[in-house]
Amino acid sequence: MKKLFVLTLVLVLGLSSFALAADNEAEAVQTGDRNEAYITQEGDRQFAEVLQLGDDNFAVIDQAGRDNEAIVGQQGDLNEAFVSQDAEESSSHSLQLGEGNFLTVTQVGEEHSSGIVQSGEGNFALVDQDGDGEAAAIGQVGEFNSAYIEQVGRRDEAEIQQRGSDNVAEIFQSGFGLLFRGYNDADIWQEGRENHALIMQFDTGLLFSGFNTGIISQVGDGSWATIYQTSLGLLGRGFNSAEIDQAGDFHDALISQSGLANESLVFQRVEGNWAEVYQTGIGNLALAYQYDSDDEIGIYQDGDGNIAEVSQGDHLASAGFMEAWVYQDGDDNMATVIQSRGHAYAYVNQLGDDNVAYQTQDNETDWGSAWAEIEQEGRGNYAFQSQVSGSGLEAYVYQSGRNNASWQSQTNAFQMGATPSIATTTQIGNENHGSILQTSQSAWASITQTGDNNLATITQ
Repeated sequence: MKKLFVLTLVLVLGLSSFALAADNEAEAVQTGDRNEAYITQEGDRQFAEVLQLGDDNFAVIDQAGRDNEAIVGQQGDLNEAFVSQDAEESSSHSLQLGEGNFLTVTQVGEEHSSGIVQSGEGNFALVDQDGDGEAAAIGQVGEFNSAYIEQVGRRDEAEIQQRGSDNVAEIFQSGFGLLFRGYNDADIWQEGRENHALIMQFDTGLLFSGFNTGIISQVGDGSWATIYQTSLGLLGRGFNSAEIDQAGDFHDALISQSGLANESLVFQRVEGNWAEVYQTGIGNLALAYQYDSDDEIGIYQDGDGNIAEVSQGDHLASAGFMEAWVYQDGDDNMATVIQSRGHAYAYVNQLGDDNVAYQTQDNETDWGSAWAEIEQEGRGNYAFQSQVSGSGLEAYVYQSGRNNASWQSQTNAFQMGATPSIATTTQIGNENHGSILQTSQSAWASITQTGDNNLATITQ
């Protein structure tokens, strides 16, 4: 994707080595005042170029035929440009600098490419591509920003980069086919000011669909990012990958995936934070990391063999209130929550058989309470809790089913008064096992078991 963007810049700046037979060729150069240019070509090997400098600007290029290429360059004032191409392997490269800005490109066919660069003032760019093997890149620097890329097909690539001002970027990729759909790639990068990004990928293939990739990176200010990936297929679907990386300021994130063996990663550094991941299918992986500030993570997985991992507060400056929820419905799932420094709250709910849940809360400062709860309903489940803090500990495990096991460990390391440590294990079913270990000045432990062949151990 990065190569695509760099190549676009080179082409837009007129450094391409494009060469054509002179079947069709058109050129318009304008300097100053009310500027307008229209180029329409129908035929085989077209080439069109419009260059405008100053004042009211406006350009339209419309080509139909074979090997089209369109280059629009605008430099000052009210700027506008429309490019429409209907051919295979056509390309469009546009540059706008300053003032009103606005650009739209529509391409229908196969193997198209489009590149747009906008700098200063109104900004707005829209690229619409219909066909397989499409490529689109938009770069915006400064002021009102906005960029939209819509692609219908497979093996499409889209990238948007925005730096400064009001930012909004959205990429839509979809496709429907008889055999295979997907293999699309979308990337959004935003730095500074209001931010907002959406990537939505939806594919339907009668045999197979998926293998889409979506990445959003945001650095500073308003933040919020959303990625949806949905794949439908009779034989196979999924294998999508989504990543959201947010650094600084208000943060927000949502990843939703559907299908098999999908992967998602949310990485949020200091400031607002909040992450939410939904996954439906088998063998999915969800990873969420927050350095700390306002902290909140929710992960929801529906299916078998899913893995969820949450890490919060792994930073020297962390001292906020960490909250994490993990819900898993299915068999053979695993949930891990690791929280460090500050107040910690962790909740894991698993419905199904042979699930595993780990909760580790290790407050490396001398303050901050820890609260952990695990609920499991099914057979062969295992729950583990470990807490270290100095402002009160509470740990709860509730299991219903057969052959379940739980382990709870609490250490009130920095206790300044009679702050209690509370651990409770409740098990209903056969062949249960429960164990509580507490090290503290003030402790409370409770194990309740109902069923056959139970074993309970409490050490204080």
